[in-house]
Amino acid sequence: MSASDAAHGNDLTGIAIVVLSALLCGMLMSRLRQPAIVGYILAGVILGPSVLGVVKDHGALELLAEMGVLLLLFVVGLELSLRSFRRMWRLAVFTVA
Repeated sequence: MSASDAAHGNDLTGIAIVVLSALLCGMLMSRLRQPAIVGYILAGVILGPSVLGVVKDHGALELLAEMGVLLLLFVVGLELSLRSFRRMWRLAVFTVA
């Protein structure tokens, strides 16, 4: 096993820890009748460089951020109604411009 293989294994382990922790914190917040996003943010604060420092490498943080954006866009795409988008596209274009 080469050094790059070990580094990739560490990255994947870190990602798995972050995802599992976020899931558990989200479920805990849901049981406490709070939005799951509060649990996700709490997990990020706890695992980030400020508290436990589980995620230290900026490259790993960048990868997690990109994965989060991709997941968010996927969920938005699932929730988007094409009919309502067709009705509102002009307003959306003028609002952004």
